[in-house]
Amino acid sequence: LQDMGVRLSGASGIASASIAEFVMARLLEVWKNLRQIESNQRAATWVESFGSEVGGRTLVIAGLGSIGRELARRARAFDMTVLATRNSAAAGDTDPDVDELHPAANLADLLPRADAVVAALPTSPATVDLFDAAMFAKMRPDAIFANVGRGTLVVEQDLIDTLEQGHLRAAILDVMREEPLPAESALWASPRVYLSPHAAVSLDRYQENGTTLFVENLQRLVAGEPLINEFVSK
Repeated sequence: LQDMGVRLSGASGIASASIAEFVMARLLEVWKNLRQIESNQRAATWVESFGSEVGGRTLVIAGLGSIGRELARRARAFDMTVLATRNSAAAGDTDPDVDELHPAANLADLLPRADAVVAALPTSPATVDLFDAAMFAKMRPDAIFANVGRGTLVVEQDLIDTLEQGHLRAAILDVMREEPLPAESALWASPRVYLSPHAAVSLDRYQENGTTLFVENLQRLVAGEPLINEFVSK
């Protein structure tokens, strides 16, 4: 198509900010003990239920793509230390939005350092079933695991077993291997699982963000500049 004068671009990133906001909201919900506070309110029970301070905690982001980058920026605004992996990263690489950038192969070595681990990876042969019992065992007992990438990243039974054994403080899941999640899935009943039906994105500005990207790319096209998210044939 490029030989015919046609240039193609995608809409990658228009939902990344809202998904990153959702992840931060869920992490804060866990650390600030909001679920228990809400439960106490519904029961009209005056019980002091205190949360934990977020500043100084360490976040590991598996996949520093557009979602991972937006999440990293927000986490650092909360004074968190952010470690991230990227498939294209090499040893010694740095990135302005994270405190440490590592090759994807180093993910397992980073997990023991994390207060929270967020998976924001696409499906690929290297990522299917990436988060299994062995990976969960490397995380701290009080760590939070979140997945906003693809359901195929997680061996769900291993996650359920891990939680039932008392390991991990919480699991935040916006994507599952089978959607809609079957009613008989054990994930529904786990008190430390925070489920959402693939709804981390906010739609109120989705079309607006897409239009903004289109206009920006149209201006770039007229000016003869590279397009955002341009597909370049090799």
